[in-house]
Amino acid sequence: MNGRQKVEKKELLQLGAPEIVPDYPILSVDDLADQIAEVLNFFGLSAVMCMGVAAGAYILTLFAMKVLSAFPLLVLSAKVSHLADTLVTENLGKYELRNVFADQYASDIAALRNIFHDVYRGIRHKPLIIAPGGFYDANWFQEFVNKSGKSVDVVSHHIYNLGAGVDEHLIERILDPSYLDGVASTFSGLKNILQKSATKAKAWVGEAGGAYNNGHHLVSDAFVYSFWYLDQLRMSTVYDTRTYCRQSLVGGNYGLLNTYTFVPNPDYYSLLKLTDTRASNNKMTLMHYLCKVLADRSPGLLDFHLDLVSLEAATKVMIYAWLEKENYSTANC
Repeated sequence: MNGRQKVEKKELLQLGAPEIVPDYPILSVDDLADQIAEVLNFFGLSAVMCMGVAAGAYILTLFAMKVLSAFPLLVLSAKVSHLADTLVTENLGKYELRNVFADQYASDIAALRNIFHDVYRGIRHKPLIIAPGGFYDANWFQEFVNKSGKSVDVVSHHIYNLGAGVDEHLIERILDPSYLDGVASTFSGLKNILQKSATKAKAWVGEAGGAYNNGHHLVSDAFVYSFWYLDQLRMSTVYDTRTYCRQSLVGGNYGLLNTYTFVPNPDYYSLLKLTDTRASNNKMTLMHYLCKVLADRSPGLLDFHLDLVSLEAATKVMIYAWLEKENYSTANC
């Protein structure tokens, strides 16, 4: 390694966790489960909602079994993405990637439900089993729901319908009602599957950030992103999706709070003002309607993002504070 490479390595390490020392002991899953309890005790939390993927879900299950008395309101999610599951099997130093079939997944969820019944026997508040996560696939979800029966409480899925954060046409998609309408088939499809089955499970969006790979600076952390966000929330309401988990509160360019300053981004205020809006037509979200009206009457206004993207976060906060003080809402448009 030459001098320049050493400098670059040092700079990269400063951006994240410190380098792992070669002789540092590898933690077991039991050690990791104990660490979760230590973190929660440090912050004095008595009720938590934990979400884990694959091995993470297993570690959270161990944690739940260990600290049941300390955290009686624990909600555990056994969330595993079915389309991109990584089942790590050591074979001569190689890793093997597999898909989990719907019938196998349903069988595993049923086994997990039985474990929960034994562990939480006699306890009123039992964990919710939330599955499967991952992107919606009609055939896979249909089979999973039919075969999981009453084992699952929530059927969840992920949505990143805007594509990659580096896409140059991201803003065009956000301001195109016809493009945003495309994901309605996902919401309606899952709703129909649940209605036609014997399950009492509810639909959740377990993760949604609009544009994947951390979004896009000055787009997903700017005012223009609210057109996508509010549209998704309204669509969730129309199609009986009970919970919408935004990716993320903090982290990436799509966080509701700035990653470094924790100053709220525009979507944070859009969420607060959502209660002031009412959609008059269930077949069209309010944001769709506003886009269509602006496109017909004042198309130039849809270019407002060209002026706003250069504003500092603090300036955006001042704008929203003024709007709130003046009791302004989109319902008054």
